Amino acid sequence: MAVNLTYCRGASHDRAYFHEPLKLLNGTINPPKFNLRNGVMLAKHIHAAILTALQQLASSSGVSASDAQELKEIIQTCFPTQIKSYLFDQEGNIRLQPLSVEPLRSLIQKNQGFIETYINRVLHQDPVLQELINPEKITGCIDTTTDDLVEVIRRIWRRLQWAIPELDRLDQIRRRKGTLNFEEDEAYRRCDRLIKQLKGQQTRKQKEAEGFDETNTYGVLAAEGFLPGYGLDTGSIKGTFLTPRTIRLRNFELNRPLATALREYVPGNIIYANSHRFFARNYQIDAESQFIPFQIDLQNEVVTEIASAVGLNSGNVIGIPLNNVDLRHQSQISDDESYRFQLAVSILGYEQSRHDGGLSYHWGNKNLLLKRGNHLRLVNIGPSKQVNEGNLGYPFCRNCGQTRSPFASPTELSSFRIDHQDRCGQEPQNLAFYADSVVDTLIIQDCPNREAAYSLAETIRMGAAQILEMEIDDLQIITFGQAGQETVDVALYDPMPGGSGLLEQILEAWIDIISQSLAIAHNCPAQCTEACIDCLKTYRNAFYHRYLNRHTALQMLQELGSNLNYAHEIPPKLPQKSSTSKAQPVNNAEATLQELLLRAGFPKPIVQHSISLGRPLGTTTPDLFYDDPENDLDGICIYLDGLSEPIHGNPDRQRIDQAIRDELENNRNYVVVRIAASELTDQKKMAQYFSRIAREVLGKNQAKALKEDQSWYQYPEGD
Repeated sequence: MAVNLTYCRGASHDRAYFHEPLKLLNGTINPPKFNLRNGVMLAKHIHAAILTALQQLASSSGVSASDAQELKEIIQTCFPTQIKSYLFDQEGNIRLQPLSVEPLRSLIQKNQGFIETYINRVLHQDPVLQELINPEKITGCIDTTTDDLVEVIRRIWRRLQWAIPELDRLDQIRRRKGTLNFEEDEAYRRCDRLIKQLKGQQTRKQKEAEGFDETNTYGVLAAEGFLPGYGLDTGSIKGTFLTPRTIRLRNFELNRPLATALREYVPGNIIYANSHRFFARNYQIDAESQFIPFQIDLQNEVVTEIASAVGLNSGNVIGIPLNNVDLRHQSQISDDESYRFQLAVSILGYEQSRHDGGLSYHWGNKNLLLKRGNHLRLVNIGPSKQVNEGNLGYPFCRNCGQTRSPFASPTELSSFRIDHQDRCGQEPQNLAFYADSVVDTLIIQDCPNREAAYSLAETIRMGAAQILEMEIDDLQIITFGQAGQETVDVALYDPMPGGSGLLEQILEAWIDIISQSLAIAHNCPAQCTEACIDCLKTYRNAFYHRYLNRHTALQMLQELGSNLNYAHEIPPKLPQKSSTSKAQPVNNAEATLQELLLRAGFPKPIVQHSISLGRPLGTTTPDLFYDDPENDLDGICIYLDGLSEPIHGNPDRQRIDQAIRDELENNRNYVVVRIAASELTDQKKMAQYFSRIAREVLGKNQAKALKEDQSWYQYPEGD
């Protein structure tokens, strides 16, 4: 099981680590104790180890004074004392872009041999860890360290970019209305406080519930999941409570992994913390929040992205990515309260054609697939009760991010709509929440229908809860179907980032778990005809109560038996372009191109590197970028273009692209390579492009070898 350890906290027993976070992996004395199977936790400790290794290298007698000074300067630049240096310049002005930490990438590459030796020396001190060490995983974590740091910085940057326009919006309301109402005043205070914290002008008070220093870089990086500490998920959702003057409570923050937050941090649910009840009220909407229209097939439980929200009918809904949320106080928990409410919600989803590989088994006549790091898009389409009645989504104002419970009175909902139409210029509407989550999944393929799928998966989940040390909600259930088809795949998924190891434990204890599942399906205390609260039904699985049938589960378990036979390893899968799609999502194509570059022996490119061109061209952002190792060039810019009419295929866009290319190549010192997304599947074309890039990045000899031997081109196939 993965355990989240706290190192960077300001409490007395942790002050040594708080003030000197580079002690996190001092393997010369105490080798680390953590689950190497959990990629998220592994990456955190590797990040800490890299910092420790570089720090030791900088103070080593075997390093020249100039190299040592360069090491110290890069570490100080990329890991400043306070987080404000990432966001604000020396004059205190907001940077046009977050501080670049690209020097760290070059530093790691230059000293990778020393870093790997140091990490392996630390890990090999423990015999248990020796059995779990995967050199490829460790190397992968080292290679992605700079990207992981960039992602954390951009996440903090997006919060700042949300807060600034939100203050402007509230100031406009104040000027127009003369004053702000209570909730707007609280939102203003929240934004102002956030900016002051990011700027280092306001620190968290010692008496507040969460004790880390929000201005200290190492404390923040621990809280955000880059270093071992508070954060468990690098994509976690933060619920923030600021105490109003009317009650005596401490301010606090609650982090939840995406897959968990999608169930908990929704309007109408109750969040329990610090002996009080809270509820979600205001969500942060930044410029990068993408509203996606979804088509919902409730009969077959299939959710599909559609091209446009124009003409959206009652069976469809617009989704917004789940983001950080402000919590409001509801009431204190009474001493005699034994039941805690959690809203039953309806979550649909689909696989995004990307995972980190896994294992395939035969279970009777079924295939059982363990997929690690499976990329899912999960969509919370509303409370189960209302969804089953055909009502989708949650009341939501797209302008300010404020919500109401879908179970609020008609009077309150009407007032909410009228007030926001007046204040925000548009009427709130019902929206879904979605989250792109990377989770481990155990998939049973080709179940004949949803009754069989849900009944079988629920029975196994309950059997596992009784055999293993787990709560039933430690694993969740979702089906993957297609419109118009009864057969579905059903998955048990682990919402813990990087995986808790529960799915592997289920496979190891398969015979015992199947035996226990048979007993659950057979021995209902109420001897119900289908399913009841004494066997398969719980409050939280209300969405699929209508499908649960213990007799169906019993029959399937008896037919499939308890023997699980290993079939083969599942190779990692990269995103592919759909043959029916006119335009490929940019991130999928970028991931494919980046993977091909790595296979061909190129170093890891810089993603979305911004270059300022001045007026009138502004800035340009190559999809992938390489620094020139010989320093003859300013860099190599790689653009991945779609050729559909709305993107790079129309004449106006082409003229702008050509002007940017001319500026980069003729007036600057860049090499520009443009690749059409449709050419990713053309081996001959890609060989030509890669040979051109290799001449600048790898040298002429390697460029020639790369063009002659194209074994690197192995376009990913399905499982």
